[in-house]
Amino acid sequence: MPALPRHEYDPEIGRRIKELNKKPQDGRSIADFEALGAPLGPPEDWDLEIEDRAIPGPGPAIPVRIYRPAGAASSPRPCLVWLHGGAWVGGDLDMPEAHETARGVAGRADAVVVSVDYRLCSEDVHFPAQHDDVVAAYRWVRGNAADLGVDPARIALGGASAGGNLAAGATLRLRDGGETPWQALLLYPLVHAPLPAPSDELAAALTQVPAPLVFGNEQFDPLIALMLDGAPVETASAYVFPGRAEDLGGFPRPTSTTTSSTACAVAANCSPSSCVPPASRSSRCAREACCTATSTSSASTPHTPPSTGWQPDCASVDSRLTTE
Repeated sequence: MPALPRHEYDPEIGRRIKELNKKPQDGRSIADFEALGAPLGPPEDWDLEIEDRAIPGPGPAIPVRIYRPAGAASSPRPCLVWLHGGAWVGGDLDMPEAHETARGVAGRADAVVVSVDYRLCSEDVHFPAQHDDVVAAYRWVRGNAADLGVDPARIALGGASAGGNLAAGATLRLRDGGETPWQALLLYPLVHAPLPAPSDELAAALTQVPAPLVFGNEQFDPLIALMLDGAPVETASAYVFPGRAEDLGGFPRPTSTTTSSTACAVAANCSPSSCVPPASRSSRCAREACCTATSTSSASTPHTPPSTGWQPDCASVDSRLTTE
């Protein structure tokens, strides 16, 4: 395996990492903490029509937010059904990983994005509620493609972190029902549980990462137990952890972008040298890597490695949704 590439942190990422490494301070507000996860860089000004709807679901109605480029298109646009992260227990349509990612993809790629506010795990909500919501949202988009101005043959399903896990599992379910999505966009997804042991290369990389940014079995185990309502993880199906799937025939070859500096690189079965470096944890690079990945055809390579840092991956975002 090639040596782990060395990358400088984006200056803004570096500043926030220093904040994360500080000891708790008396009087630090929730707003101060949330500011660490705010979008990076100057705001982007996209001419979009943004609409909130509640669509039918298997349980309660599912809130979605639809992002459409303003103005008429010469032909139906491609679409991304997008799932935010949040460890299955948090996140919403307003978080940067949802809102800023959706805005950026819609604006850069001239695509329709449907961001899904799936049910979160709680004492009363467990698997398969989230998967049911995701599958229902994808089918709703397919069934309403004409109203949305979407090409029904170009509807991708994607997500970040826990959303990437849900996107992969839902893609398997849809494939098994003969409804395979056009593409699968899996950004730093968790696809194995428990996490495999990291390679020596990745273990060395993890020692360089601030503790708050490292997620391993110790952090995931209680969240997985909640999602499975206490059932042994060994009994979970491939729909829950797609890394267990024995048959990936017919699965759209995914574009998976992860970070070389967290245990999620193990979860995504991605060698660190093939992964986008730490800046991809920001909503900005998540958005741009997503836009890059969404436009890749099903014949694309499984991973999208940068050639010299993360900037080249982000620089190619404008054209990828329009290559087919």
